[in-house]
Amino acid sequence: ENLIEINSFNMVMAIFSAFQNAAVHRLNHSFGSVHKRTTESMERIENLLSSRNSYKTYRDMLNSVRPPCIPFLGVYLSDLTFIDEGNPKIVKGLVNFRKKQLEYGVIVQVLRFQSQAYQFKLLPKFSQLFKSLPQMTDQQLYEASLSIEPRKAKKKDIK
Repeated sequence: ENLIEINSFNMVMAIFSAFQNAAVHRLNHSFGSVHKRTTESMERIENLLSSRNSYKTYRDMLNSVRPPCIPFLGVYLSDLTFIDEGNPKIVKGLVNFRKKQLEYGVIVQVLRFQSQAYQFKLLPKFSQLFKSLPQMTDQQLYEASLSIEPRKAKKKDIK
């Protein structure tokens, strides 16, 4: 929720997506031990980032956000793909000007958030911590997940 407060929606989606990864999502018993406030926060974020109605809740929130902001670019890429695939390039032998207007409208939305920069201080120790974290493949993550919570394990069997 702190990331939402600073309008870092791309990072919110990255973290939310990590929780949707099969290696994490399968940890049902482990999530049962998570504090209620945390699960409620995750539910609010899930509702915000829901793809229902073409990300309507997220888009509505984004319309009221003032820069600086890092939007989730996946929504805009989907919009551009939809516009590109749903409209011909040429109409009556001419460039489809309406298609270009639609594409421009999407790009302007993204550019709006680049008008103001964040004013964060670099925290070298924090930066170094993230750089030192091990990178794991999906297979390694899944193996770690199984060691935490084996298949068909009972809650009492989990440490």
